[in-house]
Amino acid sequence: MKKIPKPSPAFALAFVALIVALGGSAAALTGNRSDRGASSKLDLVKVKLNPLNETDPCESGKTGVFCGYDSISGLRGWTNLGGGYEPVTYAIDDSGVVHLQGALDEINSGGGPASFILPKKYRPAGRLQIAVAFGQENNCTGESCDESVAILQIEKDGRVEPTADAEGAGTYFGEGVTLDGVSFAAK
Repeated sequence: MKKIPKPSPAFALAFVALIVALGGSAAALTGNRSDRGASSKLDLVKVKLNPLNETDPCESGKTGVFCGYDSISGLRGWTNLGGGYEPVTYAIDDSGVVHLQGALDEINSGGGPASFILPKKYRPAGRLQIAVAFGQENNCTGESCDESVAILQIEKDGRVEPTADAEGAGTYFGEGVTLDGVSFAAK
């Protein structure tokens, strides 16, 4: 009978990393990680709706509120997608990892590049680019609607921006951009 060899330390480490990667992010958002205790849940902070006034709150540095204002239509730029999707929220866990969830909707192109700005304690040390799901509403026709991925850029100043200049990524953000599963270390 042939003996099965022991796994190498590199294999064991890779296996543990895979388990953490597959289960760590989702478990952290629900607060069910055993190393944090059953009673420890993340405090999800909802991004506030942009008040209908004649300025973009993000231009003045306001955080935790959707950005954008179109002076012609009077519409806000960004909001929650709705339609059964979770509202946009952010949280930080005990390890200093920031978690985003929910789905964004760009109401009009007056939204500008940033959808919202994270408060200081939730910001990364440098620019991040993360592939996220795109096109939840499926109400778009044309060339820019063929993609199912968008690139989410998170700047060190806290700006969260679905970016329209990434090759092969969707650009019509009125289709919806999901933030579910996005996590990163805070600076």
